[in-house]
Amino acid sequence: MGTFIGRGWDRMTKKNSETKTKTKTKKRIDIDKTFIPPTLKEVETYCKEKGYNINAQILFDHYDSLDWHDKEGKQIANWKNRVVNWASKPYNQLPKQASATVKVEKFCTHPTPSGPCGGRIKGSACIVCFTNYGIDGEEV
Repeated sequence: MGTFIGRGWDRMTKKNSETKTKTKTKKRIDIDKTFIPPTLKEVETYCKEKGYNINAQILFDHYDSLDWHDKEGKQIANWKNRVVNWASKPYNQLPKQASATVKVEKFCTHPTPSGPCGGRIKGSACIVCFTNYGIDGEEV
């Protein structure tokens, strides 16, 4: 045996038989890497599943016109990676849709000789007769 120095046994006194290591052989499995282009429906479904806000039709048409090859002419190996890259570009994003809430304009009901004022309420006051309104919309 060797003498103990610092982190381990002194390497100068170790025998070669003590330092043998086992080597493992790795088996290589060949997988058929034939690319099968997706359908438009598959691309749309994938975009919806992942929550990408892109037009799947434009992406599909773009890569389909290139016969599913990249700009260097190489066959695309994984179309899902292309969707992720496409969705990461801000110029490929669809515009956000308007929210369902509609801004309702309020009009003044302050009586005048010719009927209600009818002026638009901006903030908490009528812009025509300057009548103040509370949070509940009632005249103050």
